[in-house]
Amino acid sequence: NRVIALCFSLSAVSIYASNARLESQSGIGILGSNVNNPVVLEVGTVAAVTDSAFAGDINLLQGQAGALATPITVGSIAPFSVNLVAVDATTTTGTTTTNSLSGLTTHAGSSGSIVLGSVAGTITVNNAVSAGGTGNILLQAGGTGSNIVDSAAVTDATGNISIIANTSVTFNPAGNVTVTGTSGTGGTIQVTAQNGSVTQGAANYLQTDGSNIIVTAKTGVILGILDAELNSDRSGATLTNQATWGNVAVMATNGTITNAQARGAAATNIFGNNVRLESLTGTGILGNGTNNPIVTEAATIAAITDSASSGDINILEQTAVAVGSVAVFSANAVGLNGVTTLASTTLLAGLTTTSGSTGSIVLSTVAGTITVNSAVSAGGTGNILLQAGGSGSNIADTAAITDATG
Repeated sequence: NRVIALCFSLSAVSIYASNARLESQSGIGILGSNVNNPVVLEVGTVAAVTDSAFAGDINLLQGQAGALATPITVGSIAPFSVNLVAVDATTTTGTTTTNSLSGLTTHAGSSGSIVLGSVAGTITVNNAVSAGGTGNILLQAGGTGSNIVDSAAVTDATGNISIIANTSVTFNPAGNVTVTGTSGTGGTIQVTAQNGSVTQGAANYLQTDGSNIIVTAKTGVILGILDAELNSDRSGATLTNQATWGNVAVMATNGTITNAQARGAAATNIFGNNVRLESLTGTGILGNGTNNPIVTEAATIAAITDSASSGDINILEQTAVAVGSVAVFSANAVGLNGVTTLASTTLLAGLTTTSGSTGSIVLSTVAGTITVNSAVSAGGTGNILLQAGGSGSNIADTAAITDATG
């Protein structure tokens, strides 16, 4: 018989083990405003599933406040057994977990959310995390030096996904994040590295069905693919509904935004309606023999580098693009109680390097017109290039283009 729900006290560790296998019908731990109560673990590897097609949250917390940092792996747990003691003190193999269990899963159609947090320790995802319905997903590694290392799919049917690390977030080759969505109704994706970097491989993707994506890092961001297209446009390889795609923001507070692709590759890094890029010391790379732009498929783009000493902007757009004003937009940030609040950007317009910076600005298109609706401004000795490629492509300038001394 399956357990209906597993609920434990937040005040102490409930399970000490090498491997923890948790399965219930309608909930493991409790999620919700003012009722949040996780199952507290001190384990090496965890796998959990809720089997109801209607409801069944998973709420897990690794470690205790004040304890040593303890990492946890979302992994695969093989069948294991216990020994039954008979009245004559002999033992036989008793209850066996009848099958292996991998990852963290709520059933298809379930409203159940998945929350895995650590008080102080890295979270490694080696097997899939999947919310099968409207529930949200949060992976949050707390404590100094704690990271999230994702080597498996993180998928939500229509809910929101937040991945937050105290230090860095790394996506290995199979570590792709998807909100499957239905006709543009899926949730958003938020990835935050509070004191470190966000790193994707060239083929890694964060993907929604027309919902917003926000990626923020204290240091640098290395981009694979951020894809906020509608599923219908993605499957049809069309821009028909680009005006209703999600918006994409990338921010590297104290570092750079760079392309994970090898120099000379031109696969698209960012698909979005409005794209907002902000870094301290560079977005894309410029230089003889080192040139490597951020490649976009956007309707409107705005970018800024904040350093007063350096910070290039190098963007290659696949089709037509407007340099314009990108209004405030939000991702639904998933909390440790499974409830969402808004994580919002700020207004950004034009292409700008800070006053005194040596940073240059290059915006080019493979095949499409560039329309300048907001100012392009290089604040120091850097240069400016706007270049519209492809037959019939134009530059339409309706805003100031200004360079301090470049």
